[in-house]
Amino acid sequence: SFEKDSFSGLEKSLFNLTISNNRLQVIKNHYFEHLTSIIFLILRNNQISSIQNGSFDHLVRLKYLDLGNNCLFKLSADLFSKNN
Repeated sequence: SFEKDSFSGLEKSLFNLTISNNRLQVIKNHYFEHLTSIIFLILRNNQISSIQNGSFDHLVRLKYLDLGNNCLFKLSADLFSKNN
């Protein structure tokens, strides 16, 4: 898991983030809240089974999200409701 300030200082300069081949199980809604510059987010090859609503709401520039090879069976219909 991540602390709220795990990416402190990178808010406006981090465009690509890869967190793969870890044992990440849950994406909490505060993990990426300050990373508004992220365009590519790779979360592949983890053990993600749950993504909290609002987890991607602040990723306003997000164009590519890779959740491949995780333990996701169902995503909430409104998971991306604030993203266009």
